[in-house]
Amino acid sequence: IMDADGGGTVDFREFAMVILHQKAANSGKINYSELAEKMFNIFDKTGDGIVSQEEVLEQMQKMGKNWDSASVAFFLQQVDKDGSGEIDKHEFVSYIKKIEAEIGL
Repeated sequence: IMDADGGGTVDFREFAMVILHQKAANSGKINYSELAEKMFNIFDKTGDGIVSQEEVLEQMQKMGKNWDSASVAFFLQQVDKDGSGEIDKHEFVSYIKKIEAEIGL
């Protein structure tokens, strides 16, 4: 279900699209900023407001996703707009809102 492109792996975009679609199907109207913040908090295990490459990799593995360091690095490249090598909450929320706009929910 999550592997939309049939590549044998699930990238974060596919993961986020499934989450957004499920939320829309279950409740109709969604506060995407709130949802994005909740998703961010899943990854931000240290609670410092920053998500590191290690936190992303650890959480994706806990969710049973077959991401390796290269997949996480690619994800960070997509979301990390300031080039810090980490994701802050604002970058993450902006990324989720961009996906929301692209899929038309």
